[in-house]
Amino acid sequence: MKKVVITILAMIILSILIFFLLFSSNKATTLKEDLKGEIDISKLNKIEIIRSFDDKTIILKGSQSHQLINELLNAKLIEAKVEEESTESYWINIKEDGNRFVGIRMSNSLTFSLYDYKDHNNYSNNYTLVDDSVLKSVERLFE
Repeated sequence: MKKVVITILAMIILSILIFFLLFSSNKATTLKEDLKGEIDISKLNKIEIIRSFDDKTIILKGSQSHQLINELLNAKLIEAKVEEESTESYWINIKEDGNRFVGIRMSNSLTFSLYDYKDHNNYSNNYTLVDDSVLKSVERLFE
């Protein structure tokens, strides 16, 4: 009888842990949180955006770049395991004092890949944007 109770309790605890792990991994985050607060927006002075299908490039400086940086930093993201198929993507290079700080690949399927150039390992994380507001802001720049 005691073994049955212990087994049932162990299964309940294991089920609770699995449930918690599955649902806590989809917690929304932001780029600002992912970069662990290492961002001094005043030093981020240039954004280069390249549209993939025609290689058209737009360069933003000053207040225009700060506005987009704030949108990118505060966009809600959910960590993604696999990158989705897309027909259009934008490569965004954010520069700090002329050097690459962060690279972002954003696709029309709302996949958001982050490349941290300040980290010596140049790590990459994949996310899904919770909504398309940042994507729409970038698309408007190319109109």
